[in-house]
Amino acid sequence: SKRSFPTSEEINSAGEQLLPRSWQLAEDAGDGPPFRFLSWNILADGMGDSQFNDRASLVRWRKRRVAILAEIGRADADVVCMVEVNHHQEFFVPMLDARVYVCAARFEKSPSWATSYGAPADGGSVFVRRERFDVLADWSSKIGIGKGVACALLRDRLAPCLLYTSDAADEEDRGESGGRRIIKKKK
Repeated sequence: SKRSFPTSEEINSAGEQLLPRSWQLAEDAGDGPPFRFLSWNILADGMGDSQFNDRASLVRWRKRRVAILAEIGRADADVVCMVEVNHHQEFFVPMLDARVYVCAARFEKSPSWATSYGAPADGGSVFVRRERFDVLADWSSKIGIGKGVACALLRDRLAPCLLYTSDAADEEDRGESGGRRIIKKKK
């Protein structure tokens, strides 16, 4: 099947319509150079159509995927962690690869609620700016049924760090408040 990707013009147009956002500074950023970290539940394709039927046209994948790319571009993050990601291989990998990112980690949920809506299975993904980070290992794994963790060991070209992001579904089990954090940053 022919791939259909949004054009740069479509992404730029969507960027003009984005809501204002603000960044939070990390309390303990360590001694290394700062980096921008975007952590985001992007709402898997299929999941919003029935949950948000009062605004289904706004959450449909074909429209939302363009806004997601515009938001990632606006954030200009060094590390992009996303949960509820489907269309990973056929959409996000090529689209983000064309925009300076490489996939550092990926897990896919099994089972996934998204498949019950006719969409591909969702999961978690970590993308990093390729000129800043070297991907040393992908330690992603499934945890139980329909849960998982995307975990990557990266070299910041100055100091190794371990990045962790979990799917929102396993936060209750772990008692985490946010599910995304830098576990360790070495000098």
